[in-house]
Amino acid sequence: MAVSLAGNDVALLLTFLRDLYAIRDLRSFRSHVISRISVLVHSDVTSYNEVNWDKQQHSSVSHPSGALDLRDRHRIFDEHIREHPLIRHYARTGDRQAFKISDFLGPSEFHRSGVYANFYRPLGIEHQMAFVFPAPKSQVIGVALNRSSPDFTERDRLLLNLLRPHLIQAYRNAEAATLMLQQIGPVPSTPEESGRAAILLDRRKQILLMSERTPELLAKYFSYGFPERDCLPEILDTWIRHEEGKLAGTGTPAVRNSLAVCHDEGELVARLLSGSECSLLLLEEQAPIMEPSISSRFGLTPREAEVVRWVACGKTNADIANILATSPRTVQKHLERVFQKLGVETRTAAAACVLEVRRCIPLPSMRGLTREDAA
Repeated sequence: MAVSLAGNDVALLLTFLRDLYAIRDLRSFRSHVISRISVLVHSDVTSYNEVNWDKQQHSSVSHPSGALDLRDRHRIFDEHIREHPLIRHYARTGDRQAFKISDFLGPSEFHRSGVYANFYRPLGIEHQMAFVFPAPKSQVIGVALNRSSPDFTERDRLLLNLLRPHLIQAYRNAEAATLMLQQIGPVPSTPEESGRAAILLDRRKQILLMSERTPELLAKYFSYGFPERDCLPEILDTWIRHEEGKLAGTGTPAVRNSLAVCHDEGELVARLLSGSECSLLLLEEQAPIMEPSISSRFGLTPREAEVVRWVACGKTNADIANILATSPRTVQKHLERVFQKLGVETRTAAAACVLEVRRCIPLPSMRGLTREDAA
């Protein structure tokens, strides 16, 4: 049965996302997500979890703090990881969509399980819905919403599925901000050790402050000179206004994307963190994406990998045709086969797949977590 969101649901989602993309480091990002997601989907307890399926171990943080206070709770949950229907599904299939326990077990069957009898029943939890993020093989990383009653609805599932890609992108922004803060801390990295820079913008998108490396990167990738101007290169300014416009309407919001700009010696990736009074633009120079890694990951031919790499760099079909000395029609034919192999329908989705090859890290990672709370 098709499910649509009411106007109030869309308004709540837009408000949540505008705050989600704000300037925030990893620590505050995690606490913000688990404390605020119940504004969209009611949850008595929300947890942010990392599970190792092979080792039958887990770590998590939860909100409210102490809500999952159960004696010997870590050992109990670890013992029942393999029978948890959601963890088992995610570990075996790699699916990342939102599911609830009742999708797999009826009430009586769930009540007969050890994970319910020994863990959830003492905590008064009858229903759970979760969704997960990209993670290494054998790991399940995601968010679980728990409540006593009633069960979660299809409206709840739709909201969580719409939210998940935004959370992934916002996490990457927070991770980049955390690395930047570490750079400008007591022991900053030298330019040789890092290709990162930052620009602080006012409401009009005029430059207020910039880090030391910024002029060098803008000159290299945009042929842009300083200090003659206090505005951004046109391509950055256009991209920022486009990304901010995604959350300015009343419809279902599209995910904010990073921007990749290619150069013979590398690529510059830009990320936007927005605030009410100012915005932070994070720039990171990275090694170019190599076609062999794209080919091996997705089963593409060398030419298909070459085409989609240039798509990830923001090139049009005409641009790619000029670079590869072929026709735009041939480029389009290559792209059609790429879309089919990647299981996507748009250039943006294909570019996201390619950029994921370069990251090669679990997202979001729960670095530094203790076992204070149970899943």
